[in-house]
Amino acid sequence: MRLRVTSIFLACLLLTTSAAWAKTPDEDLLQAQRLADKRQYGKALDILSTLLAADAKKPWPAPFSAKLRAQVDRLCFELLMVDKPHLAIVGLRALMASGPAPSMRWAMLARAYVETGEYRKASQTLRRGLSQHPSSPELLFVRASLAGSMSKEAVARSAYASAESMLRGAAGDLEKAIAVDAQQAGIHRALGKIRGSLFVYCRATGQAKEAMKLWAQAEDAYAQAMRLDIHNPDLAYEAAELQRTAGDWVWAEELYHQAENRYRRLAQQKRGLGLHRSALDRAETCRQRRVQAVLERVRWAISRARFEEARQLLKRSLDSYPANRAMTRAMLAEVDRRARDFKAVQASLENSSSNGDAQVLLGDMFRESGLYDKARKAYQQAQTQIRHRFSDQDLAVRFHAISDLPNTSLHIDTRIGDQDFMLELPPDQAAAPIRALLEKAHALAQAAFRHRLVGPVHLKIFVNQRAFIELAGVALRPRTRGLYAYGRIMSYADPARGQAAWLDILTHELGHRYVDEMSYGRAPVWLSEGLAHWCSPGSKQTRLSDWRKTMIPWRRLEQRLGDSRGNLMARQALLHQAEHMVAWLMRRFGAERMMTLLGMLRQGLPPEQAMKNAFGQTRGVLEGAWCQELRK
Repeated sequence: MRLRVTSIFLACLLLTTSAAWAKTPDEDLLQAQRLADKRQYGKALDILSTLLAADAKKPWPAPFSAKLRAQVDRLCFELLMVDKPHLAIVGLRALMASGPAPSMRWAMLARAYVETGEYRKASQTLRRGLSQHPSSPELLFVRASLAGSMSKEAVARSAYASAESMLRGAAGDLEKAIAVDAQQAGIHRALGKIRGSLFVYCRATGQAKEAMKLWAQAEDAYAQAMRLDIHNPDLAYEAAELQRTAGDWVWAEELYHQAENRYRRLAQQKRGLGLHRSALDRAETCRQRRVQAVLERVRWAISRARFEEARQLLKRSLDSYPANRAMTRAMLAEVDRRARDFKAVQASLENSSSNGDAQVLLGDMFRESGLYDKARKAYQQAQTQIRHRFSDQDLAVRFHAISDLPNTSLHIDTRIGDQDFMLELPPDQAAAPIRALLEKAHALAQAAFRHRLVGPVHLKIFVNQRAFIELAGVALRPRTRGLYAYGRIMSYADPARGQAAWLDILTHELGHRYVDEMSYGRAPVWLSEGLAHWCSPGSKQTRLSDWRKTMIPWRRLEQRLGDSRGNLMARQALLHQAEHMVAWLMRRFGAERMMTLLGMLRQGLPPEQAMKNAFGQTRGVLEGAWCQELRK
């Protein structure tokens, strides 16, 4: 009897102790939150999943059930923010199994699938979510994000029509989302990104007018996003990157300045060491990009003999960026040297006022600097003087180059072979000779690149050199004969230019068009220039003496090409080196490997990695073999 009583007592004590040790559901929620705060997300998710499973078998009280689901939602959102989409999928699917879901939950699950690359599951999730919430801005936003991600893969495969369709669908979804909720800065930001991607697409595929329209629309989307979220530095940075891509250095400089200030203010807020460091790094990037924008404007001012404007820009840079003091002072010294040389040559020619040849040279000097009124006066004076080197026909050509004539007005759409061409010609330009030259240029370029262009070829010929320089939309040197920019091939009418020169210009710029589309605008300048030279019918011989003394390492060539835009001689030597490099790669590996390189760049690989994949050797090994051949 005593033994039985003791056994009953011990059993009761064990049950009582077990009940005391068991956690309540609220305590489990609190424990899960603590684990999440410590970034032990897997353990936190295990606890919450167990509670959700228990709820499926025997429902918890409604208040607790709501609290549980809200905590899982918050955890899944955090998992997406810290780049752990696989864990987020586990939590969200557990939530989905427990009943109807709000639109945000469907959107988070679809986004998690997008981030893991499971595009088919993302698409299925979006269809189900939109069937329940057809006007949800969140779901439309994620569907646009999915389309943007899939379009990148389509571009990598060279499936351009599919890429364009996806991007335009994404833009349509975001426009619908804005119609439902126009106060979400994130949706406007996403629309700016998608329109920016469409701008790049249209530019790469020759749709120049559409590209310009999309550029303006992307600007509008970012401007609206910045009005709604005035303290977000990422918005100003992305808008600046858009302007940098488009070549608007003035506006890019201003936006980088805004972004830099916002990042520095963000870094001053005590929100963790990682965020502080990240904000400072991005602020430094903005500073460097802003300096680059200033230097681009300085180079343009130098090329137009606007030396005082260049000085003012550099002095402002000197005050704003002490870290760049040495480089800025060197640039100032270069501006002063160029200004002295210009004035010395000008004075020497002006002192020969009775020499007609000297006045023609003086006019050329003014014309190349964009000083057209002064150039006209010099040419007019030369007309009345004795000349030995320059004929009346030479003067007539020069007057034509600087005259104020009507802008392009003749529009012709034509088809050459399987390619559409859009021509904009001066009103007095005969279309038949240009079309015949284009047919030859197209045959040469297509045979070289073995690619069928997706978009049309847009050729714009300005009425004269002055209109070309002033209206092309980018900073040009007056000696530039042709240009590929914004998806257009551009040149100008010149009575002294023969058919061979025209064919060389058209084929060269058409080569840029092929490179731009085949690499999706990602080919470095040295490669694009080298390939354009390779496919053109002009002389392929490069005189080594022109550039071997100033040869640049391959890794620095791209930057030096950018820095040389205000120095014609230095840039010409760099271009000769690029042409020789490309010709050597062609001889060593063949055209097929070079086209593979363009495909690697189109996929978004950095140039060095793309070269290794295409040629099977690192850039350093290739450069060593090239240098060894030069020594022979």
